[in-house]
Amino acid sequence: MGHEKSTFEQLTALRERASAPGASADERMALAPRMSGMPRGLIVRAEAYPELKASGTDNSAVRTAAVSRALCYS
Repeated sequence: MGHEKSTFEQLTALRERASAPGASADERMALAPRMSGMPRGLIVRAEAYPELKASGTDNSAVRTAAVSRALCYS
């Protein structure tokens, strides 16, 4: 996690320098390749979570509660 954090911090610092009011066009041009190359240094991890579904009993209870509330407030 430390590598990703430092990469984001460096990228943020470069973006701040490039978007600073006093930054020249030459400075922005010099920073552009460094900024575009930084995301390549990130490690991406995708996690597969199981699809969670309520059981029939849970769905029935929710419907019953909704009908009860509707009848009480009608």
